[in-house]
Amino acid sequence: MNILRKIKLNTLGYYEIIDDEKELITFIKDNLLDLKEIKLNKYQNVRFWFKNDRCIFEYSLYKNKLSINNIDIRFYLLYLFGYDDQGIENLSKCLMKNYILDEIILDVISGFDIALIEQEYKNEYNKTI
Repeated sequence: MNILRKIKLNTLGYYEIIDDEKELITFIKDNLLDLKEIKLNKYQNVRFWFKNDRCIFEYSLYKNKLSINNIDIRFYLLYLFGYDDQGIENLSKCLMKNYILDEIILDVISGFDIALIEQEYKNEYNKTI
């Protein structure tokens, strides 16, 4: 069963999370659910999804390309939870299906680009951070 489906069913009281899933489910809840869609003036043709002040996804309207945060998200899914690139792509598509209707290509956001995007977000939205 899909991990996102398990989270939804658990929330509704229809599924009991097993010990092997707890760390992954906590990671997904803490980092990939309840994302805030952001449009930044500096990046007119790109949409971003943030969790708190961290950029999780970036979507290029022209390239129809969804990029995932390589440092905070992809790295952990690969090395801590044993996901492969196809698993990460499937999870990302499942998470973003309500926001992006087209078929997408999954890519990664480099650490340098993440820093620039997050700084722009702080400048534009969180002037006090």
